[in-house]
Amino acid sequence: MVFGFTPAPGVAVRFGRTVEVLFPACLCDGCNAQVSDVCEELRFHVEATTTGGFREAVKWRKHEWSFSSDGRIRRGNRMIRRQERRALGGQVALKNEPWTQR
Repeated sequence: MVFGFTPAPGVAVRFGRTVEVLFPACLCDGCNAQVSDVCEELRFHVEATTTGGFREAVKWRKHEWSFSSDGRIRRGNRMIRRQERRALGGQVALKNEPWTQR
């Protein structure tokens, strides 16, 4: 995981090879994201990743990912071009293993 601050008040986190999630996901006034909700969503993604619930797959024309923890799941995907598929390492499916506790 790589954490970074966004120009707007928020955090961007990169999971796996190139999955980037913004917290909050939307910065418009209409969404009015509550800090507690944004923190809970960030906690969910981090826990899913550290407990082995993050999966990522590069297919022919799609990059897909999912986060699962405590019976909840979040999925996402995006279309990719041939050059990007090559840059991502070709067609692969990756399952993140649980992190070792220290």
